[in-house]
Amino acid sequence: MDFSDLEGIVTLDALFGKSPEATIIIQDDVVVYANPAVTTTAIELDAVIGNSYLNLIPKEYKEEAKELVNKHLGGAKSTEVFEVPLIGPRGETIYYRYLATAIDLGGEPALLVFIRDNTEMREMRQKVDRLEERNRAVLDAISDPINIKDSENQFVWVNEAQARVMGVESEDVIGERCMDLGYCTRDCETCEHRLFFDDPRSMEEVAEGPDGKYWHIRREPLVGDNGEVEAVLEVSREVTDRIYYENKLEALHEYVRRLNTASNIIEVGEYTLDTIEGVLGYIHTGFGLVKEDGVEFPLIRDNEAAFLELSYHDDSPVIDAVKSGSLVCVPDLSETFKYQRFVPHSVQCSCELNVPVSIGGEVVAVINLCSPNIDVFSEEDKRLVSLLSIHVSSALQRIYALENMDNINEVMAKETIEGIQRISRKYAEDLRKPLKRIRGASYELRQKEIEEDSLDVIDEGLMEAQMILDVLLDQTMAQQVTRIPQDINELLDKALMRVYVPGSIRIKRRYFDEFIAQSVDPVKIRQVFINVIKNAVDAMPDGGVLILTTRRVGRDTEVHIRDSGIGVRDEDMEDLFKPFYTTKPKGVGLGLAYCKRVVEAHGGSITLDSEQGEGTTVIIRLPVGTS
Repeated sequence: MDFSDLEGIVTLDALFGKSPEATIIIQDDVVVYANPAVTTTAIELDAVIGNSYLNLIPKEYKEEAKELVNKHLGGAKSTEVFEVPLIGPRGETIYYRYLATAIDLGGEPALLVFIRDNTEMREMRQKVDRLEERNRAVLDAISDPINIKDSENQFVWVNEAQARVMGVESEDVIGERCMDLGYCTRDCETCEHRLFFDDPRSMEEVAEGPDGKYWHIRREPLVGDNGEVEAVLEVSREVTDRIYYENKLEALHEYVRRLNTASNIIEVGEYTLDTIEGVLGYIHTGFGLVKEDGVEFPLIRDNEAAFLELSYHDDSPVIDAVKSGSLVCVPDLSETFKYQRFVPHSVQCSCELNVPVSIGGEVVAVINLCSPNIDVFSEEDKRLVSLLSIHVSSALQRIYALENMDNINEVMAKETIEGIQRISRKYAEDLRKPLKRIRGASYELRQKEIEEDSLDVIDEGLMEAQMILDVLLDQTMAQQVTRIPQDINELLDKALMRVYVPGSIRIKRRYFDEFIAQSVDPVKIRQVFINVIKNAVDAMPDGGVLILTTRRVGRDTEVHIRDSGIGVRDEDMEDLFKPFYTTKPKGVGLGLAYCKRVVEAHGGSITLDSEQGEGTTVIIRLPVGTS
């Protein structure tokens, strides 16, 4: 600032005299000008002009002021700001803020200084500092890690909890990136953190830290006055226990679901031991079944030295659990004298937990856990295995009930078939007599001059009725076969001719050679083929492809009858060959049962291979027989 052309104090007064801001000019360490506003400060005007500026400065600030003035009088062009306290007229401390700028006055260097009362601003700043300090103390007292990061993923601020989690001091974090500190393994360039600067919105995620702990992280964008995201606030909370229990709960739900599908006791045991290993982490386990004379272990995991069978006379934790019907936990088997004989010569069984499984107050099974370490089973372990034992009990009850129901159904089916057999014999005997008379009458009519076609119709109807009776008897009576050498290809063609096949179904034949000989009962095997072909046609109401295949397998013959129909459901596969089981609205459920009995009477087998929506293949295997 150049004042070289100014003349005297009058001109300076014209510039600064009416300014409300106290102003002085220093030249050669002396105050050469002070405007009237100086009197509003704790400085007396007469004591200023012509005196050293150092008289205005408290002793402890003189050196700093001296250095600043010399620097500017030496040619420095910058504006300097510093603050010094003065004692006011009433003895109070007043803080003044000095703004010093080098100028040229009368061709000589000088220093223009504006003096402002900064006491109120200082007090306000101190209040803000105290508030920030208090807020920082509050944030540091929060146990959840909190941090603020900039757009470069660098820490701007962290609380003490964040620093502790990262294993560093809070001051060592500022300016660093979490990846550089080894706290995060993700690339900063692809981190979700950077998404906030393109799409400012709240975001939550659960992530695994490098220490194996799980954290729920909430991120909030911090937006500046210009509407741009300046930083991101990140608050974390450890949820390792929650994730652990959620996984445990999910595993238990899956366990219950699998138990509901178990079809036998071994599957129940397998699912139970799988769950104990997956949820609790114990691998030395066993599933024992209570027998008349003790406990038998059909399932033992990772414990080759364990006993496979135990007698009721044995002093064993397993037997004690069965006898008492209560949980038995032995923290240290070697310290319990009565069990020492049953400690396997292996490090796998130093501690043992046994939980009985009861049905109606009777123990039917036992869940066994072993550990190579002593006293490892917690109360939570005991509660969980006890809970599993309740589910095992329910599953076993269901399996036992289904087995009893199958037995009942088998007895009922047997009784039903015996009833049908009696009915069939009765109706067969009752129908044969009138049929015999009709046949005789037909013969007599033939001796007279009656139209030949009418007699043929009578004969064909009689033959059809006789065949229906024979088939009804075949369906229910014990099968006796009369083997005659036959061409299987020809039998299959004859059966096909007896079934109505719509034009929407294409027929493909894939026969082994032109002639494939086998000794079978032609009437019964043809009826087997008819039944299976009818089922194939019924499975293709909208049309499709029927494929008939014959082939040699060694000396045996296989017949494959395949359709491209709707297929068979998995739950129906096991029951299709049972008498009276049918999936057709008007079916009787004897067709495939008859086929099975006839084929097995030949010493053969009949099986199904089906996939829903793809079709079904019936495979009939006929072994070599004697005529």
